[in-house]
Amino acid sequence: MNTSTSNLLLGTSKGLIVYQKNGEKWSFSNDHFLGQSVSIAIADPRSGRWWVSLSHKHWGQKVHISDNQGKTWTEVPCPKYADDAEISNNKKAVLRYIWTIQPGRPDRPEEIYIGTEPGGLFRSENEGADWELINGLWEHPSRPQHWFGGGRTNAGIHSVVIDPRDSNHIYVGISCAGVFESLDNGDSWNPINSGLRADYLPDKYPEVGHDPHRLLICESSPDVLWQQNHCGVFNTKNGGKEWIEVSDKTQSVYYGFPIVIDHGNPERAWVIPAVSDQLRVAVDRSLF
Repeated sequence: MNTSTSNLLLGTSKGLIVYQKNGEKWSFSNDHFLGQSVSIAIADPRSGRWWVSLSHKHWGQKVHISDNQGKTWTEVPCPKYADDAEISNNKKAVLRYIWTIQPGRPDRPEEIYIGTEPGGLFRSENEGADWELINGLWEHPSRPQHWFGGGRTNAGIHSVVIDPRDSNHIYVGISCAGVFESLDNGDSWNPINSGLRADYLPDKYPEVGHDPHRLLICESSPDVLWQQNHCGVFNTKNGGKEWIEVSDKTQSVYYGFPIVIDHGNPERAWVIPAVSDQLRVAVDRSLF
């Protein structure tokens, strides 16, 4: 959502749908890329630029930008794995899906991140004109044996979180691997999954092998992070050193995918619990 212009961008399997706020009401504004699958749509809060990723069944992944709120669109290059990049065991790495597009912080106005399947994190320092694979994460020794696909063939990076106090401090959420942290602008990475639980593995408390569904940082209290995980809702008050479960499997708040947090109140979050794709219920909870 672009709060400066009160636009709500909705990426759907049938196109980009835009709603606009008029007073206290939201109303339909327009649509774009009708009939095409939009995997992610965001408005860069630094520039107002709209970014959209399309997932074509025939043409693969495409990225488009607009600097005039959708009046015109320009395609920009997609991230690309090098010809010699391998997932494991001589299996060539090819871009399968774009899970997230994340703008950098205001001190780096042209920085953009893209998280992909098969588990690669790409960064552009010139607003998408060029992309580089962050090798420190791609070459992490845990990846070949301990990153796996869950509901898809390979692990996917769906969340990129940048500390508002330090653009060199980056977190990523990887399904299925866990949360990883870099303190040196992506050169090196460490898993920070203490306190999480992986009910689907023989060892329920591995260092790597967890399945976060969404990871967020509280802008007003950046040591507080939240995640909707395959095995519950968790948060941390110390930057990921220890995660605490704040959900209950016997209650409505447990399994799901989306989570939204109150950036003014680090103790509040909203989740949409799921039993299946056909049964989801919106719940407002103060979970502490």
